[in-house]
Amino acid sequence: MFVVGLATVPYKRSPVNEMFHADITRERGIVGNRHGQRTLLNQGRRQVTIICGRLWEQVCAELGVDLPWHTRRANVCIDNINCGPASVGVQIRLGADVVLEVTGECDPCKRMNELHPALKDALTPGWRGGLNCSVLVGGRVNLYDDAEILWGRYKIKNE
Repeated sequence: MFVVGLATVPYKRSPVNEMFHADITRERGIVGNRHGQRTLLNQGRRQVTIICGRLWEQVCAELGVDLPWHTRRANVCIDNINCGPASVGVQIRLGADVVLEVTGECDPCKRMNELHPALKDALTPGWRGGLNCSVLVGGRVNLYDDAEILWGRYKIKNE
């Protein structure tokens, strides 16, 4: 698996910024993204959002369009990652350092239909809208870095 896209959404309704690399921290998620700040309410459950490139291609084929992956307004596109209820709790390493934990489904919002008619409905089944993740270990991720499922639980060093 590979990271095939990186992006931030700096503020509500802003254009998406595609990037060649992203700095990710436990406190802020992807630096420069509007979501990611750990608060008492969200506890960091949606610091980074991931979409599967293969599933995005399926959505576009069903709609008969060719939309860039970042239309979804996710932070990371991985070429081929499983998305579903069994993903919750899975840990994913991006590049050499970053470790994320999947906290749940990234439900598509009504904004998707503003970007393309019926996009929200096409993203809804089978977790095609992507994954919400919490940052366990921060670092830098580069475009085309490896993405890897960690089969053993990552042990966070005392900070």
